[in-house]
Amino acid sequence: MEKYNEIQQIKRRFYAMRNGVTADGLRNAGLGYRYIFGLNIPQLTDIAAETGMNQSLALELRDDTLCRESMLLAPMIYPPEMLTADEAMEWIAKAPTIEVIDILCHRLLRNIPAAWDVIDAAMQSEIPLIRYAAARLTFNMLYSAPDRADGIARTLSDDSEPLVARVAAQMLDELEFLKA
Repeated sequence: MEKYNEIQQIKRRFYAMRNGVTADGLRNAGLGYRYIFGLNIPQLTDIAAETGMNQSLALELRDDTLCRESMLLAPMIYPPEMLTADEAMEWIAKAPTIEVIDILCHRLLRNIPAAWDVIDAAMQSEIPLIRYAAARLTFNMLYSAPDRADGIARTLSDDSEPLVARVAAQMLDELEFLKA
């Protein structure tokens, strides 16, 4: 019987769980990955739970920019306590899509001690996708520090990138709801 390394085992799981209809839809929507297996987030969460936290494996998956599912699984298995603000900015810079940014912020970055430092740094970027990451991460931190999130949301609501401004507006709506 052949023994597979961890990456090969994960890729075999991706293949076994693939969804052709979803994968085709994602390709037709313009996602530029070479490999799209069409797995959904609950499936990836199951794989992450079975894999456990593994820093080196997460980095290897993150750097596999040809495969959508690799990039989505990576932040789910990276130990948050091991990630510095500078490394977090590197993760954000390597994220090619909104989907990857969303998972990165929700599953990893909101759990790191330097999350607010990452938000401050990402807000200063000239790159719209990095500013989007600042907005998404702030939204994930909204309940832990609503006053701080309010100031950031107000700043980002004037952003020239419509996607960033829209997330900021949603945050402001949520903050108004919390005050009521």
